[in-house]
Amino acid sequence: MKKSVSALLFIAFLSGCSSVAVDTSGVQKAQAVKSGFIIKRAVDDIKVAGSKKTIKNKTRVIVPFFRLNFVVSDKYRNTIGNYKGSTSSRVNSELSGVNGATYQQIAEEMYTNFIEELKRAGYEVLPNETLDSNAKYAGLARKYPVIKNDVVQATPQRLPFPGTFMDPAVKISKGLDALLLKVDLNVDFLVINKNESRFNITKDSSHVDVTQGVNVLGTVTVYANQKVTTLTLQQPVTSDRPFGIVLDETSAMSRANDVMVAASGWFNGQGLANKRQTTRSFNVDARDQDYRLAAGDALVQANRKVAVTLQGLAG
Repeated sequence: MKKSVSALLFIAFLSGCSSVAVDTSGVQKAQAVKSGFIIKRAVDDIKVAGSKKTIKNKTRVIVPFFRLNFVVSDKYRNTIGNYKGSTSSRVNSELSGVNGATYQQIAEEMYTNFIEELKRAGYEVLPNETLDSNAKYAGLARKYPVIKNDVVQATPQRLPFPGTFMDPAVKISKGLDALLLKVDLNVDFLVINKNESRFNITKDSSHVDVTQGVNVLGTVTVYANQKVTTLTLQQPVTSDRPFGIVLDETSAMSRANDVMVAASGWFNGQGLANKRQTTRSFNVDARDQDYRLAAGDALVQANRKVAVTLQGLAG
């Protein structure tokens, strides 16, 4: 009996040793995304796939599709394990303090900035009115902004945005004497870096460090007379500007559940606390205009990267 009680107390102690560390006011640099089975190397900032030749020597563009997806709630899990056991770090996060109108303001400002970046890259940007006579474009619903539980989606000037099923942008580009661009970017508010070393004895293998931080990923699709080229932002484009404070709102029930997960590993014969889980819930309480500036900082960088990449492909 004493042995069982001691074991459970030890499990509770281990579960209390969090494998999720948080800096409540700072911003960490996002880890590079890597690939490779044995030797992992950082992937390119932007991956280009599709009909790249159709972009060459083209200097006219039109940007009728531009959408920003602002993440406001997210769930993250980093699990490391094998047949002997596992350790898992789970992060639930929410963003608060940003006015709904601010998301729309950012979309308007960043669309204008993207057009300016394209012009600086040497492109002639046609007005969207060029497509007024295109029935397929005119028939698209102008439904934005869209507010969901986990994301706020905004387009500038209430522009429409096509769905992915039988993408109408392909046919809209037919016969168009310009490249047609569809920009779709995700704007996150949290930077989560995981432990990349499996030999660091001071940290759990599933350990993660958490800070606030706007980071941008997404895709830009280029249509050239029904030929498609995709530019994918593979490395997060980040801002180092803090915009609020990170509050730990982990419930007692979540902490108790972590203890029970550890206990289950012992009861199932996997060994004492060989199955561990750390769950933390964070609310990033943002200062509205500071968030706008941080988001703008990251998005301006993303816009420039895309424009410069297009310029390089044009030759």
